[in-house]
Amino acid sequence: MAGTMVLAGLSLAAGADPPHAPQDIRRDVEAFLVRELADPSLTRRVAVNDLDPRLRLPRCESPLEMSIPPGSARVGSVTVSVRCPGPRPWSLYVPARVSTLGPVVVLARPAAPGAALQPTDLRVEERDLGNVTGGYFADPAALLGRTLKRSIAPGQPVTPSALASAIRIRRGERVVLLTRALGLDVRMQGEALRDGAVGEAIGVRNLSSQRVVEGRVTAEGAVEIAM
Repeated sequence: MAGTMVLAGLSLAAGADPPHAPQDIRRDVEAFLVRELADPSLTRRVAVNDLDPRLRLPRCESPLEMSIPPGSARVGSVTVSVRCPGPRPWSLYVPARVSTLGPVVVLARPAAPGAALQPTDLRVEERDLGNVTGGYFADPAALLGRTLKRSIAPGQPVTPSALASAIRIRRGERVVLLTRALGLDVRMQGEALRDGAVGEAIGVRNLSSQRVVEGRVTAEGAVEIAM
């Protein structure tokens, strides 16, 4: 199927020399993209659009110069600028499709929201990363013990937005209470009264005064109290 092609400043004067074959340009563009986008950690699939077979360009006496225009996409729909710098110069833009394949963690079976994810809940599939929206995980180990906050259909990627916040403090755990008083940082020992993720407010018992205060979880084992 012939694809869209944009021509710029072409010299189409016919001459005795054979024209630059469109299939040669297409082959060179494909080789350029494979080199330019090489990544040992990912698999690339490059499909260059067919050029119009009626295209009659003077054969370029120098190697074709190719580039991806600044700011252009490098995955999905990609446009390559092709330029002949010889005595009979011409230039054109050739469209292509670049698929980046990589490991994506998907749900292997139904999992209830709030239940901790287990190894049997997850599997890794190779997906076109350009079609995965909302982020993804490549390593199932990063999800073990995490919980879903909403249902996901089996076979769908586990996205960051589908996960409940990671618990940083557990109920009954000894924590450090942090507060500022008169410009000084004051630290006290406390006991968490419930589980909490970063940014959540939880009740904590001050082990010195036995008072129950509320603070916001700022890190693992740390709760900040506003004064």
